[in-house]
Amino acid sequence: MDVAVSLFLPIFADITVYCGKMGINHNMNNMKKTFLFVALMLATSFAFAASFPQADGVYRLVNVATGKAVTNGDVAAHNTYLSVADVDAASKGQEWTMVSLSSKEPLFVLYNENHNQAIDMALSSGTPGKLLQWDATCTDNQTFYVNVVDASTGIVQLLCKGERELVLKVQNDGSLLMEKGATGELTHFRLDFVKQNKVDYLPVIGRYFIIREQSSGYALNTRGVKDNNARV
Repeated sequence: MDVAVSLFLPIFADITVYCGKMGINHNMNNMKKTFLFVALMLATSFAFAASFPQADGVYRLVNVATGKAVTNGDVAAHNTYLSVADVDAASKGQEWTMVSLSSKEPLFVLYNENHNQAIDMALSSGTPGKLLQWDATCTDNQTFYVNVVDASTGIVQLLCKGERELVLKVQNDGSLLMEKGATGELTHFRLDFVKQNKVDYLPVIGRYFIIREQSSGYALNTRGVKDNNARV
């Protein structure tokens, strides 16, 4: 039984007892149906909020204030600064996979599979917090805490995992910067669902991987030996 529905069952019982004492019985079925309907609607809302954003879902990140999408300009090179541009359904540089790093918190790496690059906050660079792209390392520089502003419309804020006062904000020139204490619609992004993906080759904690040599297809194997210094 769904948690939200179970929370409402004691209410049904209390209403039945109260109405019985007052001699009111003819509307009980309708009242119960109404409360059950409300409970199911809330349960659906809770379930949606709990699963948003979807792990390994591919999204287009559209800024609420500007109506423009986060993009790498369809460039695959390291250190390419990200910006916002007009929404383009044909642009692969606007498609970002939400790679989940935790089952307890909404921590995600935003990875562009088309260009094999992840969004990086570059917090120790010469322009700290100015978003660029780099190989996926799944480190704190690439890990965002997704703060859901409105699950029903898919609006979120992207916060730095290690310092959650740092919030992603669109700048006047269209660049993207992690700003301390930033608020408002320039920090709000709508996650427009593109497709479901499955990224199996990022070094994500909690996942297991088979390591294969590319040309031969052979995989590393300990042949069942668990001892220290066992040959591979």
